[in-house]
Amino acid sequence: AVMSLGGIVANKSIKIAGNKMNAGIVQEIYRLLRWDHIALVKENLSKITYEINHMKTYLRTALYNSFFELETVTQNRISKDVR
Repeated sequence: AVMSLGGIVANKSIKIAGNKMNAGIVQEIYRLLRWDHIALVKENLSKITYEINHMKTYLRTALYNSFFELETVTQNRISKDVR
């Protein structure tokens, strides 16, 4: 039986970067993504010089990580511009 906790699905998992994670939590992170997260993933994808064999898996992880990376990337760009 699957139990829902405030919109978070329990007992379902999804792999992100090879780690099983609660699917509801991953879904919530995806729900919080904005255009600038997508732009970051697109920018990073355009810099890759190697072939990605499993694009769906790559994008799933890249989108999830973009939620946590965007602030750091933005701060680094601002610091670089200030110098």
